[in-house]
Amino acid sequence: VLKKKQITNKRKENKEEPPQPPSTPSNLSKIEKLILNSFGEIAYKTWFSNCKITEHEKEVEIVATSSFVAGMITQKYKEALEKLCGKKVIVKEE
Repeated sequence: VLKKKQITNKRKENKEEPPQPPSTPSNLSKIEKLILNSFGEIAYKTWFSNCKITEHEKEVEIVATSSFVAGMITQKYKEALEKLCGKKVIVKEE
């Protein structure tokens, strides 16, 4: 018969580490941090975390994984992002 402490320890042994997000605040670029801080973690993870985001001198290029994601970024975030970063934002599909 297992005692309560043994059962608890067995449960802890079987737990897996939770998956880590692909980008954490420590390895985000300046523009990615701006997006995360301006629009929030949920919006960042939903729409931007899988995009390739490149900041150039006069523009920011966002390459989305699908036309749907590109459309949502364009519709909901492009104009605000242009105002925030002071650069033209170009949204493309891979």
